[in-house]
Formats: sequence, C-alpha cells, structure tokens
Amino acid sequence: MVRIARWGLINTLFHASWKDENERPRGEKGTKASGRGDRIIDKAEVVDRYIGAQRDSISIRYEHQLPTP
Repeated sequence: MVRIARWGLINTLFHASWKDENERPRGEKGTKASGRGDRIIDKAEVVDRYIGAQRDSISIRYEHQLPTP
C-alpha cells in the first residue's frame, strides 16, 4: 500500500484600493488597474479599482492525503 501526499499553497496579498485616481492616498505607489481572469457566471457587480502598494501577505501550505485505491 503506497500513499501519495499532495502539497498545496494558498498565497494571499493585501493592497489598498480606491475608485478614482484623484483619491490616491498621498505617497501611495502602485498600479493603475488590476488584471481580470476568466469570465464566470455570477450575480456580482464588476467595479474598477486602482490598486496601491502591497500592505501584507499570508501564505498557507497544506498537505492532502490521497485515498488508497
């Protein structure tokens, strides 16, 4: 009986954001837009945001045991 472990990683980044370029906080550096992924079907409203410098991040590493055949 051989068990194979699968490892995963979830990485989350936190940034400040604002609606209008004129609202950019003083001294804030960052990008002027964010990228978009594949279109999904959801009842959500898409809003444009200006994204600032990264504030913090969290990384979670995990192990998932596969069932034995």
